[in-house]
Amino acid sequence: RKWRLEQSHYYTLRSTYLTELFNARLLSPSATSATTNLLPPAGSLSFTPTLQSVSTLDGTTLARPTDYTCELSTVTNPKTCLYSFDAQPGTKVVAPFGTTHFISLGALNRLRRTDVTKVEPMWHSKYTILQSWFGSSSTSLLSHVGLRGYLVSHWLLDTRWVLKLGLGLGLVVVLVGTLPVWEWLVNKLVCSQLFWDKWMTWTRIANSALPFKLLIAQVSWKFLAGKFGTLESHIREQIVDYECQILEDCVPLTVTEPDDDDEDEDVDTEEDDDEDDDEALDGSEELEFDSLDEDTEME
Repeated sequence: RKWRLEQSHYYTLRSTYLTELFNARLLSPSATSATTNLLPPAGSLSFTPTLQSVSTLDGTTLARPTDYTCELSTVTNPKTCLYSFDAQPGTKVVAPFGTTHFISLGALNRLRRTDVTKVEPMWHSKYTILQSWFGSSSTSLLSHVGLRGYLVSHWLLDTRWVLKLGLGLGLVVVLVGTLPVWEWLVNKLVCSQLFWDKWMTWTRIANSALPFKLLIAQVSWKFLAGKFGTLESHIREQIVDYECQILEDCVPLTVTEPDDDDEDEDVDTEEDDDEDDDEALDGSEELEFDSLDEDTEME
């Protein structure tokens, strides 16, 4: 029974492979005149059902560009975010235009730098967030960061070799600047009694064969490269935090709340208008009474 099941499975795989190959040959531009008459009619996908013809798309709508809505989360008006709970007071939150699916600006940028594949699924892949908000479109958030943000975003984070080159040059400068200290330490180590007491240990390595020395060099290089990568990751995290701070400072708010001072001014203005209306009404009543008195005297 197991053998029959395996043979049936193999037969299905061979049949699927031959069907795909047969349709690819029939639909190729180099099909001969003899096979042209065998091509499927216009409007059909293939000569026989294929994987492409029986497959369905995951979702019915395509992602579309969108503008953003930027608001400020406050104590009186907190904003609930997708990525976490309520945003901290005083932080900016963004959402696709016309929706209330907010996310804090710093969390969005940090998610874009750590795992870019998780950005658009936050909104169920309905919007082209990366292209609309972080691309070259007119609705890009990066259009407000200025020269400082451009240097940080484009050169230090987007172009990874610039950060590696700068970090490498910085380490070389530090090494050259502290070279006398390293020379003094090496001289003290070579002239120490502890170093020569271990002569039977390190002389085997020094007099070993070339492949073993190459292996030691390879292991040492991997160790140093790993430490360099760790240092680069740590510095990159600091630069990402700085980029988030730049976005918090530079991206303007699209929806603002009225201040308390403005509300007080509006109330005072309304009270003044009411007082002016009352004074005007009293003046008109006095004029009416005066005109009635004059008419009475004339009679």
